[in-house]
Amino acid sequence: MKINDRVVEWLAARGLEVEFVDQEHPDAFVPGVWLDRGKIIVNPERAHVGDVLHEAGHLACIPSLFRELTVPGTLPGPKLEAAVQEYCDTHPFMDAEGREDPVWRATMQMGDCEATAWAYAASKYLELSPEILFSEREFGPMPYEGEGPDIWRMLDANSYMGINGLRAAGFCEVRTFPQMKRWLAP
Repeated sequence: MKINDRVVEWLAARGLEVEFVDQEHPDAFVPGVWLDRGKIIVNPERAHVGDVLHEAGHLACIPSLFRELTVPGTLPGPKLEAAVQEYCDTHPFMDAEGREDPVWRATMQMGDCEATAWAYAASKYLELSPEILFSEREFGPMPYEGEGPDIWRMLDANSYMGINGLRAAGFCEVRTFPQMKRWLAP
């Protein structure tokens, strides 16, 4: 399924910018979509909407302080990784009252499982079948190395580990997932 205006507008309304291009990036992890300088870059002729939502999930889970440091390829990338490390080295995880630093917390919850759970919640919100996240692609390999049906079942049962990561980062509550309290990390 190709990306459409409705998905692009929904992402933009949540602060996630989509930029269209007519080429591929050699370091893109999936065909037709990659992250670069805080934007979702999409080749609409090759990108699958499920992959766009998944990559949007990655970007959404990255704290705003670091989103501009994204580069094409595997996350986190050297600049993002260095910036996160520097932040964590110079900021305490908890303040004197025992409250977690939300940026510190978010850095621990910006992995693939959280991006998958975020994309699932987005697909449900957009009234798109979650199958788009796990189905075969015209270009590229089968997502999740063929384990998509199992991940889908766990998401449907609110038992996928990425949901707990989103909860820890303040995106949602496990019991009410896929309803989200927010769509972007602070």
